[in-house]
Amino acid sequence: MEQSGPRMQYVDALRGVSILLVVLHHVFGKMGPVMALPSALALRETFASFRMPLFFFLSGYFAYRAADRWTAGKLRDVFSKKVCAQIIGTAVFATIFCLWFDIDIPAFFSNIGDGEYWFTVVLFQMFVLYILLMLLTRGLRRGDRIFTALTIVLATVMYAVNICLTVSHNCIQLCNFTDACGWGKLTFFFPYFAIGLLARGSGTRLFRLMTRRFFSFVNVAVFLLCLIFISDIDYTSKGKLLHLACGVSGVLTLFMLFYGSRRYFDSGRALPRVMSFVGRRTLDIYFIHYLFLPDLAFIPIEVYGTNPALPLLVIGLGVSAAVTAAALAVSRVIRVSPTLSLLLFGSRQQ
Repeated sequence: MEQSGPRMQYVDALRGVSILLVVLHHVFGKMGPVMALPSALALRETFASFRMPLFFFLSGYFAYRAADRWTAGKLRDVFSKKVCAQIIGTAVFATIFCLWFDIDIPAFFSNIGDGEYWFTVVLFQMFVLYILLMLLTRGLRRGDRIFTALTIVLATVMYAVNICLTVSHNCIQLCNFTDACGWGKLTFFFPYFAIGLLARGSGTRLFRLMTRRFFSFVNVAVFLLCLIFISDIDYTSKGKLLHLACGVSGVLTLFMLFYGSRRYFDSGRALPRVMSFVGRRTLDIYFIHYLFLPDLAFIPIEVYGTNPALPLLVIGLGVSAAVTAAALAVSRVIRVSPTLSLLLFGSRQQ
């Protein structure tokens, strides 16, 4: 099957792109008044339409294991690593972040699900849901099909709940509570995690589907059409449905692009190796990059010209690369210690 054997370098490279987009989004947030211009907003929203969907899709893709591979020992080992990386690591780096920027620690943690480190909090909850679904269907006749059906139902129900909370005008306190716990983002992004699980579990079926020209054409067409209406993604019920269509089609478009270029990423050339390495350090970069985001509001708005999209992209990518390099340098120092590497990142790799 496609997912067995050596590491899929093109998927690692795609993970590298996903974390670079995350860093780029946060760099854009530091650029000041220029981001209020229409073309700047359009650029940011274009990347935002598939940035986090891609991150969660790949998280689900790598989280999946066939039910018969989940022995008791494997479950304990994987779960303990998830606790280290997504709970202990989050707590440590969030505390460092608060101390670094003189932020009230109790207040920050009371709203952890809606703060800078919400991603790992939400991702841990998604992993727990996946494990529960797997254990529930393991050993059943046609367990794989039941797992698929339950995953689809759960993702649908969660997204519907998220939309209903948006429509209701009497849930301000409930919405604030769910956001603080990360449940708002959990219900919003779980469909992408679920698609990643199902994509990995489908084996070669997904890859055969991606080689069909009609599927590729329709998927890319839907993605481009959604981008035309990107300004309408206002996170109302209509906007969230548009976001879902844009996110799913955008993720599949990028996955097809990288899958079609898999021989290039297996070539051993410098750029694919760097992209794959960055992809294997996404958690490290996510935790650490917040400490190195520079305030770019000092740049005069005139520097960006009448159409700031291209200058913003060039400056943003350059700064993002530098921030990523700084995060990787700190990660390298931490990973010298196998104990710290395991405790903070859930891996003993150096």
